[in-house]
Amino acid sequence: MALKAFKQYQDEGHLEKLKRTIQKHNEIMTYALHRDLISFNPKANIEKEFDSPTVEHFKTLKPEDLSEFMFTLQNIQIHRQTRYLSLSTMTSSNEVDTAKWADIVE
Repeated sequence: MALKAFKQYQDEGHLEKLKRTIQKHNEIMTYALHRDLISFNPKANIEKEFDSPTVEHFKTLKPEDLSEFMFTLQNIQIHRQTRYLSLSTMTSSNEVDTAKWADIVE
């Protein structure tokens, strides 16, 4: 019964929704199992019956494009606060952690 219900999401291509639904279903079944409401979880590992969603990472700037980006950012007609906010939100945490002030000032 659950296989049929979950299969509909896969057939429609809603793999992320399918993954979250199975995850919540398993949490409910684990809750029931730990409270002796059921003797075993018949749906354990049901996620292996379905396709997994593909992970799509955020796009990033290539290091060779950074100077052009910085030049454009410096010369764009926007408020300074907006410029800084844009700069801080468009970089990965690793880039922010390893950045030197000289890299930003140039």
